[in-house]
Parts: sequence; C-alpha cells; structure tokens
Amino acid sequence: MARVFYDGQRIFVDVARLDENKVKELADKYSSEYFVEFDCYAFDRNAQVIMDIGALEGIIPDPSFENLYKRIKVVYEQKIKNREDGIKALGFSDKLYNFQKETIYNMLHMSGNILLAGDMGVGKSLMSVLFLARKENIYPSVVVCPASLKNNGAVEFNK
Repeated sequence: MARVFYDGQRIFVDVARLDENKVKELADKYSSEYFVEFDCYAFDRNAQVIMDIGALEGIIPDPSFENLYKRIKVVYEQKIKNREDGIKALGFSDKLYNFQKETIYNMLHMSGNILLAGDMGVGKSLMSVLFLARKENIYPSVVVCPASLKNNGAVEFNK
C-alpha cells in the first residue's frame, strides 16, 4: 500500500510499496518531480491527475487527498454526464462514430477559430459539414484542403 497526500498545492505519491511502473507512467504523462530521498513523486494539482491517481489500486489516501478526489470525481462525473446528454440532444445519426460525435460537440462549444485536423479517412469533411450546419452565424467559413478533395466537401454537404 502506498501513501498519497495533498499539501494544498501538489500531490505526493509514495512509490515504495506500489507498482512503480503505473506511477512512472503517470509521471511521464503529467508534470511531476521525483524525490529520491523520499522515493516519491510530486504531481502538480490537475483534475485529470487527481482522477488517475485516485484510480490507482493499492493506495492509502490521506484525508486531504481523499476529500479533494471526492470533490473532483463528483464534478468530473457530472461533466461527463452533461457532455453525453449534450451529444444525445444533438440527435446525430447512429452512423457516426462516438469520436466524431464528440468532436462535433467540442467544436460547437468552442469560440474563435477552429482547426480540424486528423488522419485520412476519419471523416473530417463530414464533421466539418455537420458543424457548419449546426452552428449559427458561422459564415463566412473557410475550408482548406488539397484541390483533389474539393469535391468531397460538396458530396458530404449534399448527403
């Protein structure tokens, strides 16, 4: 069992009695500092870090971290529920993949300019058209693509 404690600014994870690989993965993923003399990692406070550390098996959280984790977890779960409800409310076709629905939802809730980039074949043209069709007062809009793909947008828009 490893101790996890929160000092008001950073989260400390004692690695001595925990699967060090899992903690090291988190350390590589997030901003952290390793203290050799204490055999522990210090993580900057961040909601995702807190959720990931709280989900580790074999930890003994001190009361300060446990309270922080519970508060963040409630907010995080509510945010996920609101997001899922928002995606359902948009009434997208079942033909869309979940990542496409989430991307369009995220785009609809952004302000300013949007750059949609991704691998070939993930449906960027379709996502762009659906976004433009749902967003009010978005015109004029510019779609930048290779000349060979100009017709794809028209095909997707007519579907």
